Amino acid sequence: MVLFFWLSRGAGRKYGAFPERGVIAAGSLLSGRNEFALIGALDEAALVTDGHLSPLTANQAYLDIAETTGVLGDSDRPPMMSRLFGADPMLSAPMFRLSKAAQLGHVRREELPATAVLNGKHTRYEASVGPMPGGNVLWRLREIGAADQVEVTAEGRQLFLDDSPVGFFAARADGTIIYMNRSLRSVLGLGDDPSLLRVKDIVKDDPSRLLRRDRRGFGPSRARVTLRGIDGHETQASALSFWPAEDM
Repeated sequence: MVLFFWLSRGAGRKYGAFPERGVIAAGSLLSGRNEFALIGALDEAALVTDGHLSPLTANQAYLDIAETTGVLGDSDRPPMMSRLFGADPMLSAPMFRLSKAAQLGHVRREELPATAVLNGKHTRYEASVGPMPGGNVLWRLREIGAADQVEVTAEGRQLFLDDSPVGFFAARADGTIIYMNRSLRSVLGLGDDPSLLRVKDIVKDDPSRLLRRDRRGFGPSRARVTLRGIDGHETQASALSFWPAEDM
């Protein structure tokens, strides 16, 4: 009887007997009783999710970005913010930290590494999450202008890279490795000081493929490589290499 009553009424008739998690909440937000309509007044992209990170609604600025990146789809609900940056592995670590903070009901801000995924040119963004009344979460994304960018120290950049789940290393033009983050050291079985190594010591392939400069300005060079650990164990990987602009 309860099931029949549910199906015979508006919400039950619209969403069915067993709706997906978040569908009903999203539907109510899209109705005339939208208590979060004020996010439409924000001049930055904004997304609202429930406490389980199921998307509920977003403002037009967010939907425009989702459409530009091709992840909007046919669903009535917007995509998660992490999907906007799905093609850029540099964004995986900050997106994970934001998601973790959102699930715990904490406020967190992240200055994201420059990415060209959203508009085709390398741009810095700030993403933030914060709890809302009722257990929902507000996600915000804004472009950082040149005047807003805070100078990051070399130590701060190193801490960020060390915590990343993606492997990073930096090398001089002669192949001498001057930095390697924790993730890559773990894969290769190295200690805390890889400075005595050269690129040819960790890459089975021709190291010049990674050290070659691309002066055409087309962005990072991509190559499939075989990493070689100190114990001889080999790992297949996809490598992105680039030179700082001042060295081009």
